[in-house]
Amino acid sequence: MPSVLLVDPEPSVIFTLRMILERDGYLVRTANSHRVAAALLQDESWDILITELDLEAEELGLRLAREAKSLRVRPAIFVYVSYPDVDRLRSALALRVDYCGFKPLEVEEIRNVVRLLLARHSASRNDGLQLSMGR
Repeated sequence: MPSVLLVDPEPSVIFTLRMILERDGYLVRTANSHRVAAALLQDESWDILITELDLEAEELGLRLAREAKSLRVRPAIFVYVSYPDVDRLRSALALRVDYCGFKPLEVEEIRNVVRLLLARHSASRNDGLQLSMGR
């Protein structure tokens, strides 16, 4: 079962997104702060990280995405933002997150993006496994 780490400071957003993702068959863990999410990233392997760009402070979600990219087994990264501006979007794009969305997120957008990112993520993991086995 694909695993999702969902990070947002708003309980209502966590509740709604978790319900949608669990209904679609994903194993979902949640965090409402950078500190908790960073610990979960280090302790477990994730298929996808979904995070608000601003957690307790501006761009802590981006910092979390940066930390996720540094992991040996990197999850697909989906960030979303409530109040986009050009500089913040450039920061996310420069980090090369897998998807950047804007609140309010539509249910079908979430479902489609997660499905696409997990398919890509699974394919890239399989490619890496084949390369390492071929050595």
